[in-house]
Amino acid sequence: MFKRFKVPDEGKLLTEVNLKPETMLLIVDRNSTRRAFLVSQMSYHHVAQGVLEGKPYVVTFCGICHSGVVLIPLIDDKLYHFSAGGLYNGTVLLIDDESNTYWNHLTGEAMYGPLLFNENDAKSKLKIIEKDS
Repeated sequence: MFKRFKVPDEGKLLTEVNLKPETMLLIVDRNSTRRAFLVSQMSYHHVAQGVLEGKPYVVTFCGICHSGVVLIPLIDDKLYHFSAGGLYNGTVLLIDDESNTYWNHLTGEAMYGPLLFNENDAKSKLKIIEKDS
């Protein structure tokens, strides 16, 4: 499958990169610190994972439905590592390395595997990063 893109700790300033105005980007924003990802690059990798402002994040993108989201890759305060694990209903499924659970890349919900339900018998779900969270 496709390997996740490991985001380097230091990025480049967009003013230093020769991007065309029509270049599409996915942006992660935490407390006005931002990381930009080329949609063309994310169409290949589907998943990028890193740390921004001391907090982990995972960016997901599906080239089929042309949508992406930024999730917090923590379950019960434990860091999980994600990559593209397949397709479900025409969208990318995530899979975590630690438990081999499959996750919906748009909602963050567990779809299949050991983490499908948590200890309260509720469906496990990753949190979506909202602006400035």
